[in-house]
Amino acid sequence: QVIWATPGIHNISLTVTDSSCSANYTVPVTVYPNALITLSVSPNDTICQNQQLTFTATPGNYINYSFYLNNVIVQNSLSNIYQTSSLVDGDQVKVTATNLIGCSNTSNTITIHIKPVPVVTLTSSNPNICVGGSVTFTALPGGLNNYTFYDGSSVLQSGAGNTYTYTNPANGRVISVIASNTGCPSGLSNTVVINVTQHMLAPVVNCGT
Repeated sequence: QVIWATPGIHNISLTVTDSSCSANYTVPVTVYPNALITLSVSPNDTICQNQQLTFTATPGNYINYSFYLNNVIVQNSLSNIYQTSSLVDGDQVKVTATNLIGCSNTSNTITIHIKPVPVVTLTSSNPNICVGGSVTFTALPGGLNNYTFYDGSSVLQSGAGNTYTYTNPANGRVISVIASNTGCPSGLSNTVVINVTQHMLAPVVNCGT
């Protein structure tokens, strides 16, 4: 067995000897280059849960690309791009490319790291208040990096604190919160509607005439 490390035309020779006679035979062997391939991922290899990733094999002019997820083929086509949003932490992706000559090669392997997306719930001390009163909202769980409280689409407060006290709100205000942790934002929480009641009028005492 002969293995050449470089492409090109290589000669292999055979010498046959019988008694005092010998003969040489030389055969040229053409060695074609492998398909050199590199795999990259966008936006990067550390993402939030359910975020879409785009894997790109370079160069993009080979005749076939076989993408593998954890050594199981997931796409086999002319396309040098593979997209997915369903990976889990620790998944590994690589690609095997085949050139026009039929020579194949496998790329580097990319390991994906997934950060969880927080789920946030909004509670209130009491959404039913009198005019001029206040209500305190709490986003759960606590300890996340950031909480943004909303009145409709207007931001009331944004920061590390998971509580917000709304003083003298108008009736019918709809409050919600979005939290983020390690760069991953939650979806919008449940909403809480503030019900504001007018103070009772002072009673009128009629003593008669």
